[in-house]
Amino acid sequence: TRRLLEAMEAQVHAGLALQIVLGPSGSGKSSLVRAGLFPALAAAVRAQGLVLLSRTISDLAELGDQPLATALASSLLDLDGPQGAVFPAASAQSLGQRLHTGASGVLQELHDMLASLAQAGRQLRFGLFIDHFETVFAARRSQAERQAFLCLLEQLARSHAMLVVIGCRNDFYPAIAQHALLMEGKPHGGHFDLAPPGSADLAQM
Repeated sequence: TRRLLEAMEAQVHAGLALQIVLGPSGSGKSSLVRAGLFPALAAAVRAQGLVLLSRTISDLAELGDQPLATALASSLLDLDGPQGAVFPAASAQSLGQRLHTGASGVLQELHDMLASLAQAGRQLRFGLFIDHFETVFAARRSQAERQAFLCLLEQLARSHAMLVVIGCRNDFYPAIAQHALLMEGKPHGGHFDLAPPGSADLAQM
């Protein structure tokens, strides 16, 4: 968790808050983010530096034929601020349409909420974990949909409002390597390789 947190902070410093956690199936990618990284960034335990106001999870393995943009919008609906939901009047379809036509308005709403809560010494962000990212490369997804989804992720990751964490099986690395966005952070730790836990790791858990 500590090493992943340091890698995430390096991505934020570099201006692209996009961290990819790679490992074989069953290595604990989801658990490391859900039970490790995100709780470590919670406002209740972290008063200074990078702090998550709220976090949400999009498990792409559960999508079926749902469009990627709609799935992303659905997860953003789970983000909360001090007064409740960040997008209280939106549906997954309506927010997905806003993201599809131009994400600037959505990002501005996120920025405005964070700005209203700004405190010295804290970098407030919203957290987004996209699990089973390998689903993006499935044959049923068109190249156009895939590129549009990656464009949305780039806007979120460069927005100074979001932390985007991706969990992906490492046997899909050749597909990842075909996209400049997914390779940009690698030189400064943007790819976090997670090996399956050994006996000592399991005992600690």
